[in-house]
Amino acid sequence: MTTSQASIIEEPGQKLKRVRERLGLRFRDVEEASARIASRRKNDEFLLALSRLADIENKGTIPSIYRLYSLCAIYRLDMPEVLAWYGISLDTMPGDASLQESLVCDLSG
Repeated sequence: MTTSQASIIEEPGQKLKRVRERLGLRFRDVEEASARIASRRKNDEFLLALSRLADIENKGTIPSIYRLYSLCAIYRLDMPEVLAWYGISLDTMPGDASLQESLVCDLSG
């Protein structure tokens, strides 16, 4: 990959940061909104602390599925699209599942 290609490709955390800034949200706003989601869901895994959000945006830390859910809900993003930013395409799941089916058939036979 050339340097110019690297500058064009945006890391997922940087994309999330850009969305947050475009929405005019501060770290504290995201933390408070995620706390409401965590409370509603009765699960603290949905909570995004300020330091964790900063790590996701600036250090490339990969959020848990719960925190990614909170970010998508707060930013009103399409979760499959955001998963694709991290290299996970739900379109490939049926093909990956078919690999598992052949394994199950081999084990039962």
